[in-house]
Amino acid sequence: MLRVFRRARDEETGAIFVLFAVMAAALLLVSAFVVDVGNWFEHDRHLQLQVDAGDLAAGQEFTGCFQDPTQTNAAIERTGHKYAGDPDFTTTFPGFGNPFNLQVDDPQRVALRLNSDSYPSGGSDFFMDWKSPTDPVNGPYVPDGVPEAALPCDTKFLDIKATDAGIPTFFGAIPDLSVVDVKARARVEIREAVELSGFLPWAIPEADPEHVAVVFMDEASDSKIAAFELTAGSTAVLNGTLLRLWNGAQSGIDLERETGMIVVTSRLGTSVGDPAFDVSGTLAEICGQAKTACYAGDTPDSGLVFIRANQSATGGGNGAPGQPTPVLGAVSLDPGSCGEDSAPYFLLDAECNVEVRATVDFGAANPDDPPTNARVFAIGPGCGNDTELTLSNGEWTGTCGNPNIDAESGPNTIQIRWTTNPPGPGSYGDTFRNSNGNPVTVARPYAADDNAGPVQYVAVAPNPAATDGPQPVSITVGFPPSLEVADKLDDSILLRFKKGNGSTTQQVNCDAQNLAYPLEPPSNGIPPDSREVAFGCLTTYGTDDDGICPPEYDEASELPPPVEVASPIPTCARVRPGTMSSLRAGLAFRWENTDQPYGSCPPNNWPTTAAEAIPGPEDPRWVILIVTDISAFKAPPGQDPVVPIIKFAGFYITGWDISSQTTGCPGENDPHPLGFGSQADNGDVWGHFVTQVAFVPGATESEKFCNFTEVGVCIAILTQ
Repeated sequence: MLRVFRRARDEETGAIFVLFAVMAAALLLVSAFVVDVGNWFEHDRHLQLQVDAGDLAAGQEFTGCFQDPTQTNAAIERTGHKYAGDPDFTTTFPGFGNPFNLQVDDPQRVALRLNSDSYPSGGSDFFMDWKSPTDPVNGPYVPDGVPEAALPCDTKFLDIKATDAGIPTFFGAIPDLSVVDVKARARVEIREAVELSGFLPWAIPEADPEHVAVVFMDEASDSKIAAFELTAGSTAVLNGTLLRLWNGAQSGIDLERETGMIVVTSRLGTSVGDPAFDVSGTLAEICGQAKTACYAGDTPDSGLVFIRANQSATGGGNGAPGQPTPVLGAVSLDPGSCGEDSAPYFLLDAECNVEVRATVDFGAANPDDPPTNARVFAIGPGCGNDTELTLSNGEWTGTCGNPNIDAESGPNTIQIRWTTNPPGPGSYGDTFRNSNGNPVTVARPYAADDNAGPVQYVAVAPNPAATDGPQPVSITVGFPPSLEVADKLDDSILLRFKKGNGSTTQQVNCDAQNLAYPLEPPSNGIPPDSREVAFGCLTTYGTDDDGICPPEYDEASELPPPVEVASPIPTCARVRPGTMSSLRAGLAFRWENTDQPYGSCPPNNWPTTAAEAIPGPEDPRWVILIVTDISAFKAPPGQDPVVPIIKFAGFYITGWDISSQTTGCPGENDPHPLGFGSQADNGDVWGHFVTQVAFVPGATESEKFCNFTEVGVCIAILTQ
């Protein structure tokens, strides 16, 4: 045998044997290296998947930052660890299931750090630490104005760093290559959403004016008397609801015989480049400014409050022969059965009676001893068209209402009529008239309707004016507060989609009818205007905080666009006229239909105690709404308004009306906030506004980080 090896060595063919041995060894080494490199890349790729998954899963948990940062930070940390493959998850977070996406080979080598400046060294190195203002390696870390705390609700991001430490290699004999550490990093940022789809087609009007002013008009001559701005004040409960008050006072306003007061709101100044808001011009010029609305209208006699100075009006003819012409003196209103704080001149809910008090000079020496057959009447829609007043202590008084002043009936003009003729045909005398011969309006209690817009309280002192000529006037106007994020234990916010007797329901026509909705059984037959509620809007819309719609969004514009993603993305939506049936059908189909993914009556998980957490992002009662300016629904007759989308709003629905089409999910939904129970049926929906962090495929983010103190919608963006 030894002879054979010697011969192989000494012969030429032996060199091939040696060469083969060397090449085989080299090939083995190269193969081992390739396997090692592949193994490192596999661990690296999977580790990157882990941190990406942890960030994306934790992103939606940021919704709770607006309400309870402590609980939310814990939920973000827990979710990040669970989806990033924390091998010790079940020990660190008992009771929350098993981790996902565990590393291949040996998961125990993986360590994570959340919002940390440095990578972990490996082996159960899990913690959140304090962050310096900048990352010395990767540049700025903390956005402007955010504390240096590493807690996600403060920083508005979650940064996960992971190390897979000590991956064994085939080079164990070489100390520097005996083990290899693999690192990965991902960062999700929570930014404001500026373009998205999937929202419900409900445009929620918000009263958030930059300016509030009042304009006094002489209704007899259609001339402007005075105008001045009010100052934002505190909040107070008036007319039974929490209101934001605007106050102002002026001395020396020369009130004329028939004076109306128009309330003006404007959002001028909310955007860079806005012109200055100006009340120095005519009424038409004031109301015609951009982002400006006048209530209850922009005509001299459309004010929400009517003031009559103490100037005499004559009675004209139609009296008994030989009797002097009567002269109308002071006229005032008492609240009567109207218990509201702004009664009797402005009524939020009405359905009550006011009392008219008038003095009439019939020429008698004793005001309590007028001529025989003298009678005085209050006339007008709010007075049953003819209410006879009774004389007592020199005043003619009577209750105005038949049976009452109706809610949402707008202005109720009251005039005074007199007679001294005997009862019988032709005995009703004449209405008191001004110097132009026109009937004098003595009062105009306003029962808030759609034209009153956001105004829910008006007080003017003195009201009515006690004397003629220049005098001080004090004004207070109340609006609903701006939309605010809810506290856990706050009462539900009521969204009322039916207003007055009109057809406007605050729904928008967001999708073209040619778009195909998912998950709709053909046999169900849900109408197009209900599908948008049932499935959410498929079309992508954007926001524009200017609060106005550009000229291209007029009646000739193509709204809704015929495709899901138009160019440019529309920032306005057209209001859908219609009845409440489409809204209710959509509600029933979305949350009461067992054929749909949400199931029948999903649980209402809104917390009822301070210890409970906000519902998770998977809860189907989370919805997105659009917010528009309070003045947006006003449009010329015969036209459907186009409303601007100022922002998106997160909302958690806790209840809706019971009707012929909806069950209202008894046992799950909260009761009606006003206590109406099951019989309300006014297209009401209630719940809580939030700053929601939503997962919306295809959504576009802004440069701004999410503001958890303001109502809005934010999205989680993986930036690293």
